[in-house]
Amino acid sequence: MYKIIWGAPSFWIERIPVYYAGDRGIFRHYGLHVNLEYFYGGPELCSAVNDGEIKVGSMGLPSFIKAYAEGMPARIIGSTVLQQLDHYLVARPDLKSMGDLRGKKIGILSSGSCDTYFIRHMLQKEGVDPEREVELIAMGRQLGGDLTCFSSGQIDAGFVIEPKISMGENLGLFHILAKVGDYYPRYQWGIIFANDKYLREHTDRVRQLVEAYREASREIKADPESAVELGSKIFEIKEKVFRKALHRNLANWAIDAKIDLKGLKTALTIQKEMDSIKKELVIEDMLYQM
Repeated sequence: MYKIIWGAPSFWIERIPVYYAGDRGIFRHYGLHVNLEYFYGGPELCSAVNDGEIKVGSMGLPSFIKAYAEGMPARIIGSTVLQQLDHYLVARPDLKSMGDLRGKKIGILSSGSCDTYFIRHMLQKEGVDPEREVELIAMGRQLGGDLTCFSSGQIDAGFVIEPKISMGENLGLFHILAKVGDYYPRYQWGIIFANDKYLREHTDRVRQLVEAYREASREIKADPESAVELGSKIFEIKEKVFRKALHRNLANWAIDAKIDLKGLKTALTIQKEMDSIKKELVIEDMLYQM
């Protein structure tokens, strides 16, 4: 059995096809044994890629683009199921608008993560100064943990994704204040990547990995209930909560692992406008669609 470590920046629902492929023997069918390893932040994961610790994995596109522009030796090989921005800003129930965030503490995954780019843009669009009128706090694994950062008052709002959104709603800790996708209607979000050298030397293995991911994604979308018990165990939540989490954006899942080229171009343009990348990037050079 060929062993692969799949690097990821967060413990969120986007990883469920990987867990499902392992649980259902899909990886095994392709001769693969895959383990997930978490780094709790896009920049942190990119550092592991640069150090040679991680050869394949998934992350949000903004972190990848910045690291790639700075020389990270990796290429995009496909899209995760969350191709478009299934990313939410949640806030305490008493905070009703983006303007209510003035003077508040907002949790992000890590400094320089995708959350950093999104919150700055969203606040500016709503007339709130992200530098002076709010405090951004890097929370790391706490945003994907038991949500005590909300219940304790450590933060007033933050970027959370499923199944923690449904968990927090169920506990009455927060509500969805804004969906990032409403600010970026067409934006390639989750990507699967591979180290350049590893991709050249193990092309067939990488292709098998992506195909197994596709197969798992298709099965889950066709029969969501098949993943509910597994998901509830992995994330340690009730089945009804995971079911709600899974169905929130399941209809929009991209199950073919294909990159949205128009959305990718949009993402590049936005990051250049935000001055987070200093050089022109050629999509054909960074993309090796499996």
